[in-house]
Amino acid sequence: MLEHSKKRSSFLVPDSASVRYSVPVFHRDYTIRLLQQFVMFLARLAGFVKKNDPESIALELESAFHNFLGLPRNLVLRLDADALLHMFSVTGELDADRAVIAGLLLREEADLARRLGSPDEAAILDERAYRLIDAGRSGSLSAELREYLTASQSEKESKKQESEGL
Repeated sequence: MLEHSKKRSSFLVPDSASVRYSVPVFHRDYTIRLLQQFVMFLARLAGFVKKNDPESIALELESAFHNFLGLPRNLVLRLDADALLHMFSVTGELDADRAVIAGLLLREEADLARRLGSPDEAAILDERAYRLIDAGRSGSLSAELREYLTASQSEKESKKQESEGL
């Protein structure tokens, strides 16, 4: 009887090699899917920006905070960068991907505040956004999100150079 129990338990418990392999692959797939959804969100948001529709932008942002961070927008907007970083470090290590996503969302909030004529609020949100993004970059940020940040920074610099050249 004991022999049968051993076989059964060893059958149900995966060996350590398969666990080590599947966890990073799962995390990478999740990160890629999250990034794809985030890029689609940014495209939708750009459409509302082009239409100059602040109400729809606010609704998209509300949804994005919930979908990407699992947090209500009004909570994230009320917390300072230190509190947010603490919230994203509940396991003792910063969840760099969540910190960067939060920073990117706060950057969009800052843009919305500027459009609505609140430059002081925009400056506060920008500062908070950059602190979160910088903290995420110095943490264990996924390669895909790091690549996205590099590409979006390059794109911004190109647009800035084009506008200065005109």
